[in-house]
Amino acid sequence: MTWRRCARSARLIAVAFGVAACTAPEIQTKEAHASEEFQFSRKRHKINDQIAGKTIHFTDASHGTQVEYFADNGTAMLWYPGNSVGVPSLWKVTDHGRDTGNYSICFMYPSKSYNPVTKQHGGEWECRHVYAFSIAIDAIHPGDPYGLFDGKIPLRLPKNVSLSPEEVAQMAGKTNDLTYVWRRGKTK
Repeated sequence: MTWRRCARSARLIAVAFGVAACTAPEIQTKEAHASEEFQFSRKRHKINDQIAGKTIHFTDASHGTQVEYFADNGTAMLWYPGNSVGVPSLWKVTDHGRDTGNYSICFMYPSKSYNPVTKQHGGEWECRHVYAFSIAIDAIHPGDPYGLFDGKIPLRLPKNVSLSPEEVAQMAGKTNDLTYVWRRGKTK
């Protein structure tokens, strides 16, 4: 089965279970746009622009809440639940075929890092299709509001807990500083 058919099937299943996907307008840095799922561009350079220099708030059932800053230079810093320091990585966008608009976001974490969910060590590129990546995104913030780039994290995030971006900001003392590029279901 091709990736397009697989993605189309996943969308049909999501709709069948009452999950609707909305297309967000062009990204703007001053206000968020209401949407249930972040929509990545179908152009590689625009995908880079959508995440480079931004902080992304993720939530999924396996990991709980994670926050990651994506630097313009292809490095990233992950604020992972339970960790006392950030986890550095490299990131890139890869194409699954010439001009198909079929892209993945790939990460390479240090070989000494360990993912307790997959039970795998880092050191190799791991890729996720942009569609799979987007469904875990709760919010995108301009810049590095938590100061993650240097590897310091504001506090340990609780393990296996889903926190809203506002709850994370409150815990980190950043409630007045938080702005959105995009926020799931909110128009700010």
